[in-house]
Amino acid sequence: MIKNKILLHKPTFIGNELKYLKECIKTEWVASSGGFIEKFEKKIKKFTGSKYAVSCASGTSALHIALKVNGIEKNDEVIIPSLTFIAPVNSIIYNFANPIFFDSNNFFTINTEDVINFLKNNTKTN
Repeated sequence: MIKNKILLHKPTFIGNELKYLKECIKTEWVASSGGFIEKFEKKIKKFTGSKYAVSCASGTSALHIALKVNGIEKNDEVIIPSLTFIAPVNSIIYNFANPIFFDSNNFFTINTEDVINFLKNNTKTN
């Protein structure tokens, strides 16, 4: 047992997790596809009332897809807080767009006043 460890997340097993894990191993569906993924996506579609749902293996891939389906294209600029994890920056770059960093406020979130001023004074809308 490792002492003095800091966990990012401690998993909680309270139901059929072990049963489902064994089923995944038995059927050789331990990656990003298979029956459980399809069932999850169907439940998400029903819950949200959306036509489509796609599960992702990581937050980075989810952000990459979100930018893509929202029309971010090559050389577009995407506003992002300077205090962030690398995944949002990577997802912007994977779409060949450019991150525009804005300082964070006292709550460690993007400074909305700066963004509003930037949008008013430095951008054009159609």
